[in-house]
Amino acid sequence: MKQKTIGIFDSGIGGLTVLYEAMRRLPGERFLFDADTEHAPYGTKEEAQVGLYAEAQVRFLLEEGAEGIVVACNTATAVAIEDLRAKYHVPLVGMEPAVKPALQMAVGQRVLVLATPITVREKNCIICSKNMMKITVRTLLPCPGWSILQKEKSSSRWR
Repeated sequence: MKQKTIGIFDSGIGGLTVLYEAMRRLPGERFLFDADTEHAPYGTKEEAQVGLYAEAQVRFLLEEGAEGIVVACNTATAVAIEDLRAKYHVPLVGMEPAVKPALQMAVGQRVLVLATPITVREKNCIICSKNMMKITVRTLLPCPGWSILQKEKSSSRWR
């Protein structure tokens, strides 16, 4: 069977956890990883800018041979995944769908979704939230410093 090449990108190094899990579960595949540390964190940027950054990462991964791409950034998923899927005819998997199983497992319970303000505002997050409203009580909480905290957490001062 032919080895597939899967591209994974994030605005920073947090996506390495996604890469690790993908490599663990799909040991026969080839992986490419791109971290846009120059523009991280995405959660503090305007939607249009995040869309441009995400598209640049997709183009780069495709040029490098990716046959499918994982958008390992919640903000890029919320802002750009629909446009990317419309423009590029390769499988594109976003991170936000991971919220759905969590909400389904918590039927009737309270669930708090912490995210950057841009992620909470985006239509994908709102649609997910409204679709899940019938099965659980949920709260979307925009956290303005979330992406900055995540970036700082990877620095040595948090170790």
